[in-house]
This record gives sequence, structure tokens and C-alpha cells, in this order.
Amino acid sequence: MPAVPEFILRKLFVQGSLKTQTDGFSFALNNTFAPATVTGFNLDVDGQRVPQTGLSLSAQGETLLVATAIHPQTPFPLSVGVVYTVQVQGVPVGQRLTLSVETREAGLLTFSVQPKAGQAQSKSGAAGGTSHWLPRGLFRRSLKAEAGVDAAAVIDEINPYIYGHFVEHLERCVYGGIWSEDGARLREDTLALIQALQPPVIRYPGGNFASGYHWEDGIGPKEARPRRFDHAWQSWESNQVGTDEVMAFCAQVGTDPFMVVNDGSGTPEVSAL
Repeated sequence: MPAVPEFILRKLFVQGSLKTQTDGFSFALNNTFAPATVTGFNLDVDGQRVPQTGLSLSAQGETLLVATAIHPQTPFPLSVGVVYTVQVQGVPVGQRLTLSVETREAGLLTFSVQPKAGQAQSKSGAAGGTSHWLPRGLFRRSLKAEAGVDAAAVIDEINPYIYGHFVEHLERCVYGGIWSEDGARLREDTLALIQALQPPVIRYPGGNFASGYHWEDGIGPKEARPRRFDHAWQSWESNQVGTDEVMAFCAQVGTDPFMVVNDGSGTPEVSAL
């Protein structure tokens, strides 16, 4: 099984970004998941490999970098929330693009996109137009289905903890989301929305982040807390929001906290404290 499912990776493709040109085409990717380190990448058009010399990658507003220059010794950082342009020269647009990206964190990641029927070329038919490409599989033939619900057939009460939520140190969930960017205070607007949801239980700290999180790092004076590198999401964690803050947050929301055990770098003895 691949490290990241293809249906998730296809979300990297920016809709409507494909642009045909005189000698090739370009499209955009937006990484909204987690930082990654690219050590190599390839593109196939209708099953045919694009030469590395005709394939380039660039971050928004920066100079294009030819694929031959990206390898384990000179990797390309793929940041979160940045739009990247893939430029192809010497190869026309086909019916399917398959992008293969080697990453230091998750190994090989591969996904495909294909155009909606009849829109493989630009709207005007001229070079420089824009095609509307969509993730593969979205326009399969629809199937008719029916379901019946018997509201009177009550079997038992549903455990309220089934409908819980979780908080993870990923993207803007914690810093800039529930808490301020520096973690100094709760955001009142976000807190009000969460209180309106009335979650019966909130799990913390995630998620992949939990595999390396030590609950002791998030207690006591903030100025004394250690700064740790999170190997799950390849980013630094300040621990300005941690166990203490989440417990206080759950009390304000009126929900029960569900603490996750660290089974990556922790021990049963530590989790039992």
C-alpha cells in the first residue's frame, strides 16, 4: 500500500491551472498537507515519460528549476500552502498526466489526472489557452441507488463518544486556528464555533503527531518547555500549546478530553503516569 493514497494526492492538482503553450504546457500544484523534501520527480504523458531536460518545477514567483537538478544531494523543499508550477517543454498535452515524486519522508508518491471529455485542449483551440483538467475518477457513470430508513426501529442508544472530534498539530489546526499564532491565547471566534458544535469528546494530540508527542512537554511554564522536531510532519513544535492548554480548552468547550498514547517514541510506563 502506498504511503499516501492516490485520491488524496490528486487534491494537490490546482483545478483550471493547465495552460497549453506553443512548445508544451504547464500546470500548478498546491501542497496543503505537510512539508516534504523532493529528491526527484518525473512526468508521464499518456504513458510516455517526459525527458528530464524538458521538465521544470518552481515555487510561486521563483525561477524554474530543471528536473535534472533535483536529486538526493540537491533536494527541492515542498512547503505547505505554496503554489508550484510544473513546466513541460517539447511535449504536447495528452489525455492523462501521471506525476511521480520521490520524497525523503514518504518515498515514492504517484498520482494521475485526466481532462474532462472534450476539453483536452484549450477552449479557443489556440496555443496559450487553458484546459479544464479534473482528478481521475470524478466523472465515472453515475449509479442509481435507494435506501430505506425505518425511524421507528430503535435498537439502542448511540454512545455519544462516537461523534467526537480531534485536535492535531497539523497546518493551522492549533497555531492560528484554535489558538493564536504564538499559542498565547484561544481564539474567541474559533472557540465559539466549537462550543456550538457541542462535541462530546475531543481526542488529543491527533493523529500522526501523537506518535512522537510527549505529554510532559506540554505542561508547566511555557518558557521552560522544550522545542522539539516533529518527525511525523517534518516541522518544529514550540510546545506553547500542549497538554495543559488542551485540558483548559476542553473545560471551556464542555467536552471530555481523550488523550492518545505515544506508541512511537514513548513507553507504556510514561503513558500510565
